[in-house]
Amino acid sequence: MSVKVPIRTVFDGSTATGLAEYQSGEFIGLTHGGLGASLSIGSAGQVLKVNSGGSALEFGNVEAVLNIDNMTDGSGINWHDDGKHQYGITYYINHRWNDLFGGELLFKDTYSKGFIPLVGNSIVIIKSPFDHKVAPIMNPIIPRKTIQIFL
Repeated sequence: MSVKVPIRTVFDGSTATGLAEYQSGEFIGLTHGGLGASLSIGSAGQVLKVNSGGSALEFGNVEAVLNIDNMTDGSGINWHDDGKHQYGITYYINHRWNDLFGGELLFKDTYSKGFIPLVGNSIVIIKSPFDHKVAPIMNPIIPRKTIQIFL
């Protein structure tokens, strides 16, 4: 099948005067079923994503950070909100964890505060900004093991 070239109607005021091919930089707006941007093919490794204004699509790089953490006795993480990342995802590798070992995820916002106990082989997803911390680890027989991904 051959490549098709989209055409547009040319207007003079409110009168249609002809048909023409789309020119470089012209595009169909989101409200009319288009992408809201003039796109070319992105570079290797790029993805199609919403622009920072939330008004169109654009090519961009995948931005993710992956950490593998091994928290031992006395370690914890102070209050923070994951900064520039949109999501913080934590997978708890430990299959079993005693509540006496600490390491709970504490959270707070304008309306509430609380904690999520560490449950082995589970995942927690936090949408930023959201204040949270990890309570100190206390005398565990094994380290608190997690894989964290920030998007």
